[in-house]
Amino acid sequence: MSDDGYLRMPLGLFANTPICHLFSALVDDAFPGAERCGRATVISGYTEWVSHSAPAIAIGWDWQLGISPLYSLCRRMGRPRSNIMLQRSDLSDVGWRLTAAILGRAIDQRAWQESVLRALNPE
Repeated sequence: MSDDGYLRMPLGLFANTPICHLFSALVDDAFPGAERCGRATVISGYTEWVSHSAPAIAIGWDWQLGISPLYSLCRRMGRPRSNIMLQRSDLSDVGWRLTAAILGRAIDQRAWQESVLRALNPE
């Protein structure tokens, strides 16, 4: 862990570090007039994932539930939040924007939606 709070790691090391679901929650989007019928609403929330490594990797992101006639689907919204700063092979930082973009692509390739929905509706 560095002085700026980042856990610096080469891209290859991140790609091979498993993360697991820590928690997920809904965002309360109550706003004036929300109690009226016929008003469009959005179901959204956030989720946090961690590694079992030491020091631990932490990644979180916002999501939104999209509904279609055939299925419901959670999709990531915006940039992920993390304590990771990815590095090039020469160990220089790739920067927070590129790190967030790479983490976002990695998240989008994972099957995280089921874990989130299960956490929100435990049975």
